[in-house]
Amino acid sequence: MFFDIGFRYIFKKLLVSLLMVSPIIIIMVWITISIKYVGLIVSDNISFATFFKLIVFTLPGITGIILPICALVSSIVAVNKMRQDKELTVFMTSGKSSFSIFLPILVFSMFIVGTVMCLQMSISPSAYKHFEDIQENVKSQISMSIIKPGIFNAFGNSIIYIGGKTSTKLENVFISYIPVNKKSTTNIITAKSGTYEKEGDKYFIILKNGYRQELNNNNFVISTLKFEHFSYDVTPFFNRYYSRSKSPVGKTQKELLNVIKKTDNIEIKRNYTTEYHARFITPFITIINAFIIAIFLIVPREKYKGRFDAIKSFSLGIVNQIFITTLVNVSTKSDRFVIFNYIIVFALILGFSIIFGRRRI
Repeated sequence: MFFDIGFRYIFKKLLVSLLMVSPIIIIMVWITISIKYVGLIVSDNISFATFFKLIVFTLPGITGIILPICALVSSIVAVNKMRQDKELTVFMTSGKSSFSIFLPILVFSMFIVGTVMCLQMSISPSAYKHFEDIQENVKSQISMSIIKPGIFNAFGNSIIYIGGKTSTKLENVFISYIPVNKKSTTNIITAKSGTYEKEGDKYFIILKNGYRQELNNNNFVISTLKFEHFSYDVTPFFNRYYSRSKSPVGKTQKELLNVIKKTDNIEIKRNYTTEYHARFITPFITIINAFIIAIFLIVPREKYKGRFDAIKSFSLGIVNQIFITTLVNVSTKSDRFVIFNYIIVFALILGFSIIFGRRRI
């Protein structure tokens, strides 16, 4: 029987090792990536709860990328430990073949493949959408911090000066701008007070009881107009700092296909095509690594090299991960590489399985 006591014993060892190793690696990478968002707390004064929710939704995407490495490390740790404790020798002297010892590792790697696909195709895109929604909320919360008080904030053909501000009010506002319909004319607006308002995706400075000075192009006479209410659109200024990502990472497989079919932009089509197929290709890194582990750590050898075999397995596994990831990234340059990637991945699986078949007993 395939799923006998020996199978369950080895599979349990692999699973326990994964549960011990993967949280450490994933959390280390997660914290490293989350550091870049710490500035939102320090400089933009968002709450820790908002910051925590923001970085939590990056976790599924990170897990999907890091899990094959975690599986590689945990498998090497578990198998090498059984090897050093002579457990593999006991299994083989009791009549078990190298393949029967490798089988739980292969099933374990298939379990990781399914988990990674589930993360990358469903859970991660959904989490990324929530991540972008929180970013939009953060954008609304900290929009007032973009235009700094006490300095002249220049963007495009506009200059904004704010003497002071509170959480709800702007004081001593000065705006100099060139209207779109009068590119040669500079308008100047001054007001003692104002506020920020958001309407949909647009942001406005709402000024009250101020003056607008306009230079007439025909006679070069400056006209001064008093107003009680004036709205000035500052959306372009905010969008320089915060823009919703157009990354395909936040798309499900169905959404990726829809974009690929509808878009005429070659670059977008290639990026979305690469992302679509990468979710099928990269999880199989784990199966290739399983054969690498089998070749170096399970197949009996005349000379026992202990740690060196584990190091070789790890090094070749990392090279395999980098190689496949690089192949996938190259696919953005040409559509032909997509089919080539499938061929390479399954050729590697077949090649390592043949090597393992020739060496095993």
